[in-house]
Amino acid sequence: MFENKEIPLEELALDPTNPRYWHLGPLSEQQLEESIWKESETKDLLRAIWASKGIVEPIYVAQKNGSYLVKEGNRRTVCLRKLREMILRGDVIDFPANYFERIPCAIFPLDTPDKDIARILAQLHVAGKKPWDALNQAAYIYKLHHSFGYAYEDLRALLQLSKPTLIKRLKAYEATLAYLKKYPNDKVGIRRFSYFDELLKNKYTRVKISEDSSFLENFSDWIANGKLRSHRDVRLLRDVLDDEELAQVFNDAGMDDALKSLYVKYPPKSGDPLWLYIDTTTRLLKQMPRSEMLEIATNDRKRELFMALVKEVQEIRSEVEKR
Repeated sequence: MFENKEIPLEELALDPTNPRYWHLGPLSEQQLEESIWKESETKDLLRAIWASKGIVEPIYVAQKNGSYLVKEGNRRTVCLRKLREMILRGDVIDFPANYFERIPCAIFPLDTPDKDIARILAQLHVAGKKPWDALNQAAYIYKLHHSFGYAYEDLRALLQLSKPTLIKRLKAYEATLAYLKKYPNDKVGIRRFSYFDELLKNKYTRVKISEDSSFLENFSDWIANGKLRSHRDVRLLRDVLDDEELAQVFNDAGMDDALKSLYVKYPPKSGDPLWLYIDTTTRLLKQMPRSEMLEIATNDRKRELFMALVKEVQEIRSEVEKR
């Protein structure tokens, strides 16, 4: 289907319909390039392209209005532009001046419908061997569903994802867009998706959303107000919110203070091996079957180990009671 051709770099135009940047509104070519360049992943990719002396896979483009619109590879295109600028300024001496003038591209057949282009790219990077990260996958699922009208069953077959996974990713992306509409100046931007992705993957928080219509809005406020330090904090919400005292600390001061209180109240939750072992040992002793109790009486080695434990506990208890 594709025509493989080397195309002058200046003839490649970034795709303003890239779902990764929809939340920023209509962007000019320069604004889109600046937005892509701001991301740390772009600078990491530039270093990788520099080290490998170019790109390995072609950039996928569509012919639009006499130019070539980048349908897959916008980030690589920005990196190539930056590398060419660095060469021309003399900041990079590893390459000849014209090294990045022409870029290997795979060109979609003329007049290929946008819906088909989106479907093919999704098959390559959602269901294919080179999957995008969760954010880019979710953005494309959103685009296929909302812009091109793909139903859940069609998407499930196309992307080879289970229906629950598909719905969770779509809902997480929709929630992220709603968050950015409410908090447009959030500097983390679309990468807040990781919070909502964790939210929708977590059974406890999914139940919370279904039971409490205000939970999702409260969750957004926690993110914006810095009460959640990272998406990993979502996994800790159950420990905090199910305790009235800890929930109050969290609402007043955030996750850091809530966890300090949690670890005082429930030491094993801190991850300290000592208290984890004590907690585990206590639970196992409570569940010890009668047959094992009899074994302590008849098995010399088991009795020795058990009595050593009792001795240590008694000595610690004696020291504690002195204080």
